[in-house]
Amino acid sequence: MPDPRFFDVGAKLDIDQAAALTQSRLAQPDAKGSGFIEACAPLSFSGDAGLGAGRAAYFSDRRYLAQLHRTAAEYVFVTPDFADHVPASSVALICAQPQAAWSRVAGRLYRPRVHAGDKAIHPSARLEDGVQLGVGVVIGQDVEIGAGTTIDRGSIRDTTIGEATKIDNLCQIGHNVVIGDHVILGGGCMIAGHAIIQDRVFVSGNCLVHQFCRIGTLAMMQGGAAISKDLAP
Repeated sequence: MPDPRFFDVGAKLDIDQAAALTQSRLAQPDAKGSGFIEACAPLSFSGDAGLGAGRAAYFSDRRYLAQLHRTAAEYVFVTPDFADHVPASSVALICAQPQAAWSRVAGRLYRPRVHAGDKAIHPSARLEDGVQLGVGVVIGQDVEIGAGTTIDRGSIRDTTIGEATKIDNLCQIGHNVVIGDHVILGGGCMIAGHAIIQDRVFVSGNCLVHQFCRIGTLAMMQGGAAISKDLAP
């Protein structure tokens, strides 16, 4: 659920309206669940099925098939090839481009707020010249961000920079990245979308981290390293 500091939440969307908006069809026309989409959620949303009522997710990459099988989201946008993998507790919305369909619903449900000032930036944080932040970025206490660094807005969740983290110049932090507390990022690092960097990680200059990768607590990356899979603590 997007942070209300950054988005106004609109009225819930009737499932038939959502299907028309996204050019989707129900896998079983008479099985509509609660009948409304009230929130967008990641596919990994879990818990008792009742907690996912009114939440919509999408599946578009077979690498996350296990998450699809476990999702608690009531509605899942999915291609025809994977409709049979949607759990019985969820309703499949079949379409050609699930992520695009989910994004259209999110665009209808959530409207970006216009802020006066930097309400999501802790007053103790220090941002140098040329730093660019998208709406949906949360900057913690005592964070330092070097000149020319860009931090992209979040979509499914906020892009978050934890307490006392130091980011050097000319870094690129992708959408929905979560960076923990007391992390060091050297100059020129590029962190792709949805990556998670846990507490007290040291990332040397010009490192590359692939999307969805997780870097464990106290891990270190040497200068110029590139990873495309999780790095253990």
